[in-house]
Amino acid sequence: MKIVVTGLGVLNCIGKNKDDFWKNLCNGESGLATVFPNAIDESNIMKIGGFIHDEDSRLIDPGCNRTTALAMVAFDEAIKDAGIVIDESNKERVGISVGTSIGGYQEVEKYQRSVKNEFEYDTKNSVQIYPAYTAHKIADKYGIEGPLVTNGAACAASSNSFGSALALMKSGECDVIITGGCDPASYMSQYGFFALKALAKELCRPFNKDRKGVLIGEAAAFLVLETYEHAKARNAKIYCEVAGYGCSNDSYHATAPDPKAGGAIRSIERALDYAGIKACDIEYINMHGTGTKLNDVMELLALDMVWGEHAKSVYFSSIKGSVGHTLGCAGALEALASVLSLYNGVIPPTALLEEQIAEGYSVVKDKMIHKKMNFVMSNSFAFGGNSSCVIFKAVKK
Repeated sequence: MKIVVTGLGVLNCIGKNKDDFWKNLCNGESGLATVFPNAIDESNIMKIGGFIHDEDSRLIDPGCNRTTALAMVAFDEAIKDAGIVIDESNKERVGISVGTSIGGYQEVEKYQRSVKNEFEYDTKNSVQIYPAYTAHKIADKYGIEGPLVTNGAACAASSNSFGSALALMKSGECDVIITGGCDPASYMSQYGFFALKALAKELCRPFNKDRKGVLIGEAAAFLVLETYEHAKARNAKIYCEVAGYGCSNDSYHATAPDPKAGGAIRSIERALDYAGIKACDIEYINMHGTGTKLNDVMELLALDMVWGEHAKSVYFSSIKGSVGHTLGCAGALEALASVLSLYNGVIPPTALLEEQIAEGYSVVKDKMIHKKMNFVMSNSFAFGGNSSCVIFKAVKK
């Protein structure tokens, strides 16, 4: 069964929609010099990141936690882009697959601050805390009655959501699944990376020799997946085909990647096997590229081990210098960027990259590259050794 992408929706620090995001990404823009919203922290570790400010009226919804508010914006754009109308005739054949690592944890943080400051907390909002709240809220708004899946595999969460979506569609349960991810700015994520000494004090520079670590971004991204037959029957615009998916686990450490890149290698190889192609068929990789000392080296080792003599000829870049590390949304956001890269024949540069970590690799820096491609890959390598990769294939327009 062929599964295709027919709709895209996104919201992050460099774009309030897919067109703005893509333009700014290709121009090498970075949205990381913004101030954490409503910062109350005195240690100054909360001041820099890829944050969306509240002047966007679409995020003002008293009935949603911030994670869900972000998701609603991107989800709405995705289904409008796809031209999907959900009604009585199809609502049971449409599903949702969401990845998030924070979920409604911001509501917990609000509660903790309210207790500290002796403010009254609205206990009615406690229902918004559980991770699956976002998928249920979206389903309720749009009348979707198909399967709902929530993935929480750290920063591979929304990449793993592709696996759930593909399995449900290939089983015949759904004609359409809207898959994606969403995560807000959170004190927990900021302090967590700070405690691990993985939070950059200035800027995030993936694959740079002088890289200092991650900066957190908040974002939501959704992609509409359909069976090819369903998309053709309604004469939908098709961006590309979802050709392959693979996941694995390091079984090594709670936060540090396996220095031998075991999980990353297995997930790449499984995605290639799923797609029925060889590594040399991949023409561009949207790397996980966190800008940390350990992850960037591990990812290049995986590239060397899988691609062999072709390792230094395959183009790659990371979008985290532009948008930060968007945690549970990272897989979906980077997959969406990969789809746009394939569809438009353009490889975006790695923002803020000045002096690359190792010479000879085809990392895209400074300027975008125009290149017609057949296959691109998106990598997600997360805490707990969770690794997953998605491969997209070009289709005739």
